[in-house]
Amino acid sequence: MNSSGWQTRWATEADTEALLSLFARCFDAPMTREEWAWKYRDTSSPGVVCLDGDTIIAFNGGMPRSVQFGGRQLTAVQMGDVMVDPRYRGILTRRGPFYQVVHRFFSEKVGETCDYRYAFGFPHARHTRLGSALKLYCDTDRIVEATWQSAPKRRWLTTATPLQERDAATVDRLWQAMAPTLAPFAVGKRDGQWLQQRLCAPLVGGMCAGGCFTG
Repeated sequence: MNSSGWQTRWATEADTEALLSLFARCFDAPMTREEWAWKYRDTSSPGVVCLDGDTIIAFNGGMPRSVQFGGRQLTAVQMGDVMVDPRYRGILTRRGPFYQVVHRFFSEKVGETCDYRYAFGFPHARHTRLGSALKLYCDTDRIVEATWQSAPKRRWLTTATPLQERDAATVDRLWQAMAPTLAPFAVGKRDGQWLQQRLCAPLVGGMCAGGCFTG
């Protein structure tokens, strides 16, 4: 494999089928065209591709995310679907396809004067180590899973129901009350519109958050 012939560019709508094929090869699972369109609905381009000739061999995607940090409203980007064709995965240098797609995305889109102030993601251990070794990004935090035993019975004044569109105002009120307490942290905006799009979309399995309302 000769890296001198590889090129990077921003993905277009015409690349969708090739990217879905790459996704299936990399993750051994399919993604529909509708899911892909929903996932990258807020972008002009889903991300950067690396090509060997006319063949897409790597991709780095990014999804815009409204966040607040230090009391300011900012636009960050959540990295996703970082993938390299299995035939090209052994090239772990700065000439490799992984480095090329991630570096171009960061250098053109992330920074104080760019579209996105910050980038974040949830890479698995291998990508975390590789990104750190190539000085592309670093491990900054840990995700902690909280579990607790639920009460045997619900209080009669509290009723849990699936989230509905009419609940947006209630969710907005809860977010507005919570947001000031999170001012020292970087946190994604979780208002009614975001919750409806993220958790109640049919394309992501119709996951619906439960709302607790006191009657």
